[in-house]
Amino acid sequence: VDASRVASSLASAYYEVRFTPTNSNNYNSLTNTVLLRVTHADLNMSVSISGTLYAGQTLSAAISGVPQDALQYLHYAWYRVSEDGTSVLVSDSTTYELSTSDIGYYIRLEVAADPTAPYSGEASFTTVRTIEEEQLTFWERLMKWWYAILAAIQSLFDLTFVIG
Repeated sequence: VDASRVASSLASAYYEVRFTPTNSNNYNSLTNTVLLRVTHADLNMSVSISGTLYAGQTLSAAISGVPQDALQYLHYAWYRVSEDGTSVLVSDSTTYELSTSDIGYYIRLEVAADPTAPYSGEASFTTVRTIEEEQLTFWERLMKWWYAILAAIQSLFDLTFVIG
């Protein structure tokens, strides 16, 4: 059996399939070509972003309406978007760590199924406010620093600390 793609669209792909018997003792030597249409399953996908919109924080893609076996076919694109709508691709992962370069910009996430996948669909989500620098009081910064030191010590010695 030989197969080759002859045409495709977002909704389906057409393949030309050629059947040729390999054992001529049992079959007449006959080759038959059939046009096969493979229809992609439409994903009823929606996407949102989870996480806090402060520099240094990590955002994650939250996908719904997608069967578990279709997740492997999804492609992610994170964009930094200015007020005038200009966008710059900043990541192609399922997560994105915000940096100080993102401050004052919106973040847009676009998710789409691979065009060669048995699924089709796309969705996007843009934050409703721009990324900000986290404003912490002196005591909040001190506590954040202290917890970071405890986490580093814990990872060095593989100890468990119980706090408060």
